[in-house]
Amino acid sequence: MEILFLVRRVFFYTYPGIYFFIVGICVISIFIDELLGAGRKPIPPLSWGDAGPEWEESVLKDWERNKSYCTSDYVREYIKQMVDKPLPDWKKHGKGYAPHICLALLACGERVNEVNEYLQKLEPWSHSGSSWWVYRGDYDFTEVILTMMLYLFGDKQERIYPETLDHLLHVLLVEEGGKPREMVPKSWGLIRDTENHHLMTESSRYLKNQWLFKYGSSITASGNPIYDNKTNGLEEWLVNYLDEMLFNGEYEFNSIPYLLYAVEALLNLEAFPDSEEVRIRAHKILDSINWKYALGSLQFRRYAPFRRRFEYANITSLVRDPHTALMRWWCLPESKTAPGKEETKYSQIISAVLSPYIVPPVVKQWAFEKPYDYFVRIGYGKNGSPEIYSGGKEYLISAGGVYRGLRAMIVPRPITLLLNDGEIDLNRCFHIKGRGKWWCWNNTGVYKKFAVGNAPVHIPPQYSPIVQKGLWSVFAPEDVKNLYIGIYSDDNFGLLYLSENKTVTPDEWLDEIIRKNPSKEGIRSSFVFWDGKRIEYDINAPAGMWVIKSVEGEEIDRYYDNWPRWNGNIPVNLYGE
Repeated sequence: MEILFLVRRVFFYTYPGIYFFIVGICVISIFIDELLGAGRKPIPPLSWGDAGPEWEESVLKDWERNKSYCTSDYVREYIKQMVDKPLPDWKKHGKGYAPHICLALLACGERVNEVNEYLQKLEPWSHSGSSWWVYRGDYDFTEVILTMMLYLFGDKQERIYPETLDHLLHVLLVEEGGKPREMVPKSWGLIRDTENHHLMTESSRYLKNQWLFKYGSSITASGNPIYDNKTNGLEEWLVNYLDEMLFNGEYEFNSIPYLLYAVEALLNLEAFPDSEEVRIRAHKILDSINWKYALGSLQFRRYAPFRRRFEYANITSLVRDPHTALMRWWCLPESKTAPGKEETKYSQIISAVLSPYIVPPVVKQWAFEKPYDYFVRIGYGKNGSPEIYSGGKEYLISAGGVYRGLRAMIVPRPITLLLNDGEIDLNRCFHIKGRGKWWCWNNTGVYKKFAVGNAPVHIPPQYSPIVQKGLWSVFAPEDVKNLYIGIYSDDNFGLLYLSENKTVTPDEWLDEIIRKNPSKEGIRSSFVFWDGKRIEYDINAPAGMWVIKSVEGEEIDRYYDNWPRWNGNIPVNLYGE
């Protein structure tokens, strides 16, 4: 540090004009990134945590795989929904809808000649990378679908004709070579591109390189070192990128709609690379993302915090996010349904339909039902928002998370209680919004069967209390056979407590709770459970601090920027029985 200080001092006095110019450029770049940036910022590495998933490499290598897509009647029925549609205008629908229809038609072997003729006439409708004021991008949304098309049918001349294959490789798939593009195009290297664009662009580049290196084409011979991912640097970059995404969490977590696009790229990286290093990392990330969904949902409904985009902050649907559509496909057997099916239709699901990726048994089990009560905290590091869930067979309390400033792009949600009642709208669920606008919220006040916040509890219109005394209400919904739901609520405070003790009447239960918590002022900072356990909290905790302060007088780690990735009483072997 002293040497750097001396160098800076000498440079300042010798070349003051250049010095201030460099400092100015640095300040401007920081300002531009804060104003326009949406890509991942570097954060200190997170601890994996005692509850982090554990994988046996041998299990992943031997895990049942079907390199060709499934051909069950259920799959065919899904794909058939798309095959009767006309091939749309490429420039208008090339971002996703048009190539998805081509993919479906080739998968079914229908209108193959029409699809080949269509593809041979096409040119890239745009460029890859993020679109912004001076650049039209987003072509990588198309490339990730074309890449799946290449690997599923590129060696089947009855599906993709040789001339179509050449056109695909040398015209429509535009990424190649060993240099990844990390920054937003035409941003003068000042703005890092977003996670979904990195994954879509670089997975397509990697897999096109792999194809040309192995097989070549009518234009280029195989074995060209330009396309050797192991020597041109691309595989090393991609492995490091996937490691950061796995251990620090996906940056665009729970994102509407970007998580779905990231998953499309990860499915390609899980299915098609020859490199086990790449494939296994992609598989672990997919497992982790889906495990979080299983823990943070009930009956394929959830209401979790997310990063990007602010305009989705006021959505009240519990089934609106695209990950729900993916998990329905991966986990629901053909004979079963779940609430809100009509709201989860996305053409991108065809990537999951045609992918060999299989959800681990434990993840699938927990997506359907929770075997036991659990409490889990999932960290995202500096300037992130944790995901906190308290769940069981009949309920799920989901913390809403916290706003961390404009650049962090996190949208907090109300603290929400989901029950086994099939409701798919927030307004028909118990929830605590938080005081003021959503960008003022720190809705992290969730503990085991307990939630607290600085705003009143919303009572769903379909539920009526069985007992009311002062600011207390007790509910016993039919769909929750084993729990009393205790609510304490006024204009600036809300508390929600679930208790299993139904050996006493609701009146007796509430009397005991009131006896343990007699003070209207005291309950704003502490609460005594039915079993005598005491919890303390600060409902106005600043961003960066967990609302919960202590349990049974024992202080806990409140600084969730330092939380490990996984903490809780949950399984760690996702492939166990």
